[in-house]
Amino acid sequence: MGGLPILISIDDEVFLRGVLSGEEKLNKDDVVIADVKLIQTIEQNKIVNNYRAVNVIEHKKSSQICTF
Repeated sequence: MGGLPILISIDDEVFLRGVLSGEEKLNKDDVVIADVKLIQTIEQNKIVNNYRAVNVIEHKKSSQICTF
């Protein structure tokens, strides 16, 4: 794991239903492992990247993550 954090939209309806029902709780430092779709557009002569999680594979709560 590593790298810089990115802003991502979650499109996985099953995972989102879990969040809305309270079964899944997302916190600030959680890690979501997912299949991600990258959409690139050009806006004002700059490439803009938009990321969408289409299938959440695993949700690791911040308390489960070891950092060294």
